[in-house]
Amino acid sequence: MLTYKLEPNLSTTEFIDVLVRSTLAERRPVDRFDVMTGMLKHADLIVTARIDKLLVGVSRAITDYSYCKYLSDLGGRPSIPRSRDWPRTPSSDSRGSGFAHTPCTRRCAQGSNLLPAHWYGAT
Repeated sequence: MLTYKLEPNLSTTEFIDVLVRSTLAERRPVDRFDVMTGMLKHADLIVTARIDKLLVGVSRAITDYSYCKYLSDLGGRPSIPRSRDWPRTPSSDSRGSGFAHTPCTRRCAQGSNLLPAHWYGAT
């Protein structure tokens, strides 16, 4: 079963693994463990997607918790098949990185112009 969770203490090793599998590692300093640890330590929001205990997706963001959120990483394992539980967004792609439609993202986006209203259920 796919579950989403805020994980402020996500391990650097798991984070790097998802970035490598999602191809985001090509644009991140994954060979610098200290930098990657700092990226997690100083993020405001880390939302994970897990199937059982397996980390299959991660979102790392900086936010003011009122109006805006900067999504700096959004990646997922390409080998995980999509299901009805895996949210689909206009940015979803074949690598499985489109899980931006989480309740956390909807709350942060409501009232802002950062995401189209239909992404978070506004009418």
